[in-house]
Amino acid sequence: SELEAAMRATLAERLVVHPDDLNAFGSRNSQEEFQKIVNLFAAIRLLVWVVGSATLLSGVVGVSNILLVTVRERTAESGLRPALGATRVSVVTMILQEALMLTAVAGYAGLVVGVGVLELASSALGEGSGSMGPPSVDLRVALGAIGVLIVGGLFAGLIPARHAAAIEPAAALRS
Repeated sequence: SELEAAMRATLAERLVVHPDDLNAFGSRNSQEEFQKIVNLFAAIRLLVWVVGSATLLSGVVGVSNILLVTVRERTAESGLRPALGATRVSVVTMILQEALMLTAVAGYAGLVVGVGVLELASSALGEGSGSMGPPSVDLRVALGAIGVLIVGGLFAGLIPARHAAAIEPAAALRS
């Protein structure tokens, strides 16, 4: 930094050291060290977001595949419902409700496991966890995760719901 260069020049002049001799005296720039730590935490934060997004995407694909298999297994039911007077919207709603139920159960289980791991970490660290305090769950993050979970569940159910709604009653009864 500029201050470090100015200090080196002043010391070199006062101590009669050649201006190009960088090893004549040492210095430590705390700002550079601090910036390295800030960059490290930014990289960790980015890694957590990438891993979390990939996990969410794989969960959406998994739930969607489970629902597609369920729709195929229940072809007769999905085709019979419109024959008995159900609308395509009600068939879509039924599949979306199943998608939300699957993601809600899995999300709640994940939240419970996450809180459990934090509690274990907190008890393992005890009082000596330093200036950061004990690990805890931020309510805003938990509510945000629930929101993302709901959107992910709805997104996961869209394709299977459209498949179920497109089943013709006559074709379903033949199968």
